[in-house]
Amino acid sequence: TVWTFGADHKLKEAWSSDTGGNSPFYAGGLLYIYDAPEGHLQIFDAATGKSVATLDCGNGHWNSAIVVDNRIALPEGVVRGFSFGNRGRGAPGAAAGGQGGIPTGIVNIWHLP
Repeated sequence: TVWTFGADHKLKEAWSSDTGGNSPFYAGGLLYIYDAPEGHLQIFDAATGKSVATLDCGNGHWNSAIVVDNRIALPEGVVRGFSFGNRGRGAPGAAAGGQGGIPTGIVNIWHLP
């Protein structure tokens, strides 16, 4: 749901969508919402709620779009067993003193017109 702040100093609903997703990101008048389970990046006109595009990608978990320099970047996938508390101690299941595997993944990059 997108809200506006009116002259009467009250929030008013501008528009809403039933599209689920993670961490909406606003840039250049567009709202980017990553539908992680379905593997789509939904793009809406932020003022009207009109769908602008749906970009296919892989699924992930709590990933957010990054928009800069007329490009959209979106990581996909899930890093399992890695946390700040585990940094430098190797991945779970790694041999004692070993570093374990380095998390890998995919970053989708699209160019805006």
